[in-house]
Amino acid sequence: MSVPDTLSLNDLKLLAEAAHGLQGGPLLVLRRKQHQNGEPDFMVVKKGTSVEAGIWEVLVEVNAAYTGNPAYAPRTDPLKLIAPPGKKLVDKDGQDIGDVDAWFLSPAAIEKFVLPYYTITRGAEFAKNLRDGYYANEKYVALVHEPDSLPSEVMEADLLKVVKRQEDGTLELLSMKDFFMAMNPGS
Repeated sequence: MSVPDTLSLNDLKLLAEAAHGLQGGPLLVLRRKQHQNGEPDFMVVKKGTSVEAGIWEVLVEVNAAYTGNPAYAPRTDPLKLIAPPGKKLVDKDGQDIGDVDAWFLSPAAIEKFVLPYYTITRGAEFAKNLRDGYYANEKYVALVHEPDSLPSEVMEADLLKVVKRQEDGTLELLSMKDFFMAMNPGS
């Protein structure tokens, strides 16, 4: 039985996740020539990867290099944290960050956890504005979530904070209100 020419939404999602995980060079989206039960019909590999001859055909080549979308560009100066004996989190200079229940330090963490959560709890426009504003400024180095947050509290409280690195290297926590005001001064 041949593999269909169309992708299901689930296939597309799985291919996108696989491509995201293989960033850093050209990729190939492959389709199995003949369907086999229990085996994937599509897969993503780095260009140059050897695959079983005669089983796969190339559907499309994907340029996986960073193309200006800051959402996937690595931060130039990653946040380095240490936990002293009192289990307070501090930055590399020893500044107390305060109590948080979750740190989101990478684009992958933000894309996979923060944005879907806030799309559900606060709406797509909130999540889009958060994403666009966060990635627009390299001084924003992390997102943190305050402890003991329940979904019912998310709408009422300002539990998510943006961590901004100051010129002197110290870290500042911005509330969502302050973060959005910094994006749109005068509003």
